[in-house]
Amino acid sequence: KQWYQRRVRGKIHKKKSIAHIGIVVSHNIFKKYEVERQKLSSNGGKEIWAYHATPPQNVQSITQDNLDWRRTPLHGRAHGDGCYFSEYPEFSLKYNRECMLIFKLILLPHQYRRVKPDRQGYCEQIIMWDNNLFKPVYVLYF
Repeated sequence: KQWYQRRVRGKIHKKKSIAHIGIVVSHNIFKKYEVERQKLSSNGGKEIWAYHATPPQNVQSITQDNLDWRRTPLHGRAHGDGCYFSEYPEFSLKYNRECMLIFKLILLPHQYRRVKPDRQGYCEQIIMWDNNLFKPVYVLYF
């Protein structure tokens, strides 16, 4: 239950203790996601893990209904409309240090935008609009 230390873009990020890990079970969200995942091999997409930090009071609505970019954002939309994820947990923790969700994302051509990819292709931010292409899997409380 201990967060790891990792060097990202020249900075060392300190360990963070995880107080609780929850597993998300939402049959409605998972069914929609699975329909899209079955299409992966034919449409040139890939599946990845990504992070989204949020205040604890938002967890229930996200795990029941998923994220929706049409809702009023807490932190603005610096790169336009969409749901924001990061491949770096440290980056997501800038937005909330109490709670973070781990998502599975299906990246399809022209269905997302990447912000600041590094040499390995990982991004500080991935912006998506179709909530059938992502699902919350775990919730971490710190």
